Amino acid sequence: MIIGEFVTIKRVVMGTGLVIKNGEIVSVEKDFVKVFCYEDNKELKYDIKAFLKGIEEDNIIVSKEVMNELSRIVFIPSESKIGKLIVSPNNIVENKISNDFSAPLKMSYFTSYGTDTKKIYNKCCDLFDWDYNDVVHFGWQTPCFSELSTPEKYDVWMLTHNNWTETEGGKWVNEIHENGIVQWSVQKGYPAKRNRVVFAKTKKGHYLFLGLFLIDNIEEYDTDDGYTIYREMYIRVSKTYPEQ
Repeated sequence: MIIGEFVTIKRVVMGTGLVIKNGEIVSVEKDFVKVFCYEDNKELKYDIKAFLKGIEEDNIIVSKEVMNELSRIVFIPSESKIGKLIVSPNNIVENKISNDFSAPLKMSYFTSYGTDTKKIYNKCCDLFDWDYNDVVHFGWQTPCFSELSTPEKYDVWMLTHNNWTETEGGKWVNEIHENGIVQWSVQKGYPAKRNRVVFAKTKKGHYLFLGLFLIDNIEEYDTDDGYTIYREMYIRVSKTYPEQ
């Protein structure tokens, strides 16, 4: 997609001592970018992370499409995308259960809507026309996750175990960040590329609405004792439901 895209490098970059005034991307590999320089009539090779740094510092000018493609190829640390880990909500938030679905009906970020996942789901069925049949996936000893349950065909995900409750859900651990969620698991999942309506349980048992999230990437890590750990990262796309 990005082969042949026009590239301009304004100043000396990455310690090469070379300045490209006009050029184009020849190829993009996992670790490097090849750029053909018209002025010098030769091909130059750049470390891909350094190339991205040059873009961020405005030394290298590329199109938005190039930047998006490079960002997908290069691992970007989770903190830069999803923000810092939220240790715990404050007591004011945690102690208040809201029954306020103001007109037009809408759920708001970081608001508690109850302590019982089944009751919360049923309430949303009444208010937002969610699928009543999927209530069986919520409550005691259930996955607290359902697929395609809303009129928009979103999934619903209630994080019973997370870094706020300081509990683990068998084979997975959930981390709540400022702008995203990370799930660590010993079992590979295959999350669909669609929005999830997400709530998270606090240590006092309240379920806070966190917003709508979309899977961003999945990574694998091999441990010293021979296991594989999977890291799923979800990015928030809205702080309200419905979005409008």
